Amino acid sequence: MLAMFDASPMSSERDGCKRIPASALLSDAGEEFGGDSPVHEEEMDSSLPREDSSLSQGTRLRWTPAEDRLLRQLVNEHGAKNWSKLAKHFPRRHSRQVRLRWKNHLSPDIDDREWTVTEDKIITDTQKRFGNRWSLIARRLPGRSDNATKNRFNRLIRMREARRRRGGESSNLESE
Repeated sequence: MLAMFDASPMSSERDGCKRIPASALLSDAGEEFGGDSPVHEEEMDSSLPREDSSLSQGTRLRWTPAEDRLLRQLVNEHGAKNWSKLAKHFPRRHSRQVRLRWKNHLSPDIDDREWTVTEDKIITDTQKRFGNRWSLIARRLPGRSDNATKNRFNRLIRMREARRRRGGESSNLESE
């Protein structure tokens, strides 16, 4: 049976393509197409991860209160959009991290009250119907983010499993 995904790197022997370094493409582009290259090295580098070791190592850094204050201020001034522009104010953060911090923790639209039994039922019923489509499920819970909804579902599962191990009472999640 064939594997669905082969994670091994492709070699030129396997895929039949010749490998050309990106630097060669940049230096030859101007000559081949008559004139200056339309692609500049700075433009190519802007899409790559920054060289800050805290970013390239994949380490997770806690958000500081000062970063949270700055993000709130920037969103008030510029709006909750153009995350790459806002991320330039955070040397240790990528635009995706900045967007998710706002969306999941700082946005005033977030409902951070205790979860209700009704919300728990909506989560479990909708998850049974649609699977782990957290954005879709969260749309049925105003003020709850998809991440918070996923985390709540996982917490409900852990609580159900703990009750089962203790031999305790059944919950509304056990009516499967």
